[in-house]
Amino acid sequence: MLRTKKQENQNGHSVHHGNEQPKSGKSANFTDNRPVFATQRKMIKTINAEQPPRQMKPIDDFGKFNFDGSKYKKEKGGVDTGRKLPLYVIDKTTKNNATRQQAIRDISTENAKVGSFVKQQGYSSRRNSDGVDPFLLKIKEKYGRTGKKKNLHMTFQHHYSFEGYVTTVKDTGISDKKEEQKGRMYDVWSGKTGEVKDTTPGKYSNLHEQSDWKEMGSLAGKDEGESYDAYTKMAGEGSRWQCVRALGGKLTDQSMFYTANPKFKNEVIGIPFYKLWNTWKETFSKKYNIPDSEVVKKLLNKNFYNSKGKYIPVSYLKVWNLRDVDYNLDTHK
Repeated sequence: MLRTKKQENQNGHSVHHGNEQPKSGKSANFTDNRPVFATQRKMIKTINAEQPPRQMKPIDDFGKFNFDGSKYKKEKGGVDTGRKLPLYVIDKTTKNNATRQQAIRDISTENAKVGSFVKQQGYSSRRNSDGVDPFLLKIKEKYGRTGKKKNLHMTFQHHYSFEGYVTTVKDTGISDKKEEQKGRMYDVWSGKTGEVKDTTPGKYSNLHEQSDWKEMGSLAGKDEGESYDAYTKMAGEGSRWQCVRALGGKLTDQSMFYTANPKFKNEVIGIPFYKLWNTWKETFSKKYNIPDSEVVKKLLNKNFYNSKGKYIPVSYLKVWNLRDVDYNLDTHK
């Protein structure tokens, strides 16, 4: 059951906090007869207006938002990311994927659907009783030739912090070891892991590499941080932007996402990938499955800001300087 913070009357498993008895020993009918000043009345009125009564409308389990006939199942125990979040799993291995990149694209498409739902619903809180509790989502895929299929499992975190981050990667095309031993994200801000280089087996940072000219498709498939970083870019950022997902294995940190400059012939306006991913919060309001047309609009309006609210200038290029690792937002290729 994908729980919210409201009461589930039929099950009796959780209790709405508004119905709890006072802990002071006084009855629920106790009245405070002290005088209330005008400023206090105004404040109380404002607070009551901001916090409407919570509705007792339980959300269905995770199966409520099945897509393409897929089914999400809850695993006991979840994954320990420091928050002990519940883990939901969807098995997409019925598809016949020829390559690792196609499997990653399918995974990012699935997570984009779930992320869009969570964005629309919001997370549960005192102000949003219809919201979704934070959770982890593991998506399973296969790739390769029939009879020699490899497993690709990726886990995404849907939480107030590290929203949409890829927390684990298992690719049996690299190794058949257990998932817990392969591709786990560490938090460089936690102060508990110390310095972990990009070449450390089985570990990758929550922060992306920002200066790699190599194509992500060629980086994926190795047991090192740089390789796992490539998975997270293609699948994690691919869940957020359709253009990133479409570029797929050709994606590099320097890939330019561009549109034609309406003022000058043979010139385009663009933004490189390593700058684009830093605009997700401030410029795109943490949306998923962002269409190419929305990126074009931001480019034409020169409206890009990073997570700290700092303005990011767009780039101007001549068409003959474009490469096959760049992406045309107008033609979607």
